[in-house]
Amino acid sequence: MQPLSSAPQASLRRQLRAVDAAVCHACGLDCRALCVQLRERAPGAARAALLQRLAPHFGAVPRLAAALLAAPTEGRCWHADHQRAVRDGGGECGVENMQTLCVACHQRKTGEEAQARGVKRRKAGAA
Repeated sequence: MQPLSSAPQASLRRQLRAVDAAVCHACGLDCRALCVQLRERAPGAARAALLQRLAPHFGAVPRLAAALLAAPTEGRCWHADHQRAVRDGGGECGVENMQTLCVACHQRKTGEEAQARGVKRRKAGAA
């Protein structure tokens, strides 16, 4: 299998979407269906209400919600996430190392990983 790091980003997303159907592994949100439904609504209050109803966790990150409401595309709804971080050797893995995460869950996971790295660095510095 070709390493994903050498594949164009669009190709990587297509491969992952074929496997995961754009469903977030963390929260179960069908990101593709969400985008379709958001595009069917005119921009404004109706679109925002739909997002709040279908994906309330996006409201916790207003910047992400605003971007998705302004242009409801799959790229603003979900990301291809490395299950094993690139920094830990996951960059040369195939699609089996990738998972779909909605952008809200991806931001949360990235923050948690950064916090864990900080704790690890502090412990190493104290030793």
